[in-house]
Amino acid sequence: MDKVSLNQHDDSGRKHGYWEAYEPNGILKYKGQFEHGIPVGEFVYYYPNKVIKAKSIFSENGAYCTTELYHPNAKLMARGAYWKQKKDKLWRYYSRHDGVLLSEEEYDKGVKIGTWKNFYANGQVAEQYSFLNSMIEGERTHYFTNGQIQLKYEYRNGKKHGSFFSYRIDGELETQGQYVNDQKKGLWVTVDEEGKRTEVNY
Repeated sequence: MDKVSLNQHDDSGRKHGYWEAYEPNGILKYKGQFEHGIPVGEFVYYYPNKVIKAKSIFSENGAYCTTELYHPNAKLMARGAYWKQKKDKLWRYYSRHDGVLLSEEEYDKGVKIGTWKNFYANGQVAEQYSFLNSMIEGERTHYFTNGQIQLKYEYRNGKKHGSFFSYRIDGELETQGQYVNDQKKGLWVTVDEEGKRTEVNY
């Protein structure tokens, strides 16, 4: 594309046509297409070393875009979507070196919702919990790498509230108690590997 047709504006001063934006030092920042100030189609963003930083595809009059983010070594970092620059729908995140899935998140136009997960390198779920209107709600569970439950406890309105259980890797119950508004309450019982029982009242 010739330089004359680059970085044009319409009669109202809005970006129009194909654009390439550069940093003050001349390094390419992004390139993409505008229609009267609205981004359309694919935009590509770059790190200072010219490695691709992100790719976004705009639709719905520029309000919605699907996005892929990349680590500086060009490996995929994350994949998801935005609605008016707020995270939307399912997001997945990947490790820098081997591309292993690290976590999953879910949004509704910037609001945290649904089930969120963190993963071990072997693909096993490491942690799982849910959001309601951006606050953790319900059961939160941590797992050992073999899939056995390590911790299980409950949230209400973003605070620990309800039963708490911790387990050893062999599946045996280790600790049991209750939370009320993020505070330990009542009798907490711990049983060690030899069967010795310890009780603490809060």
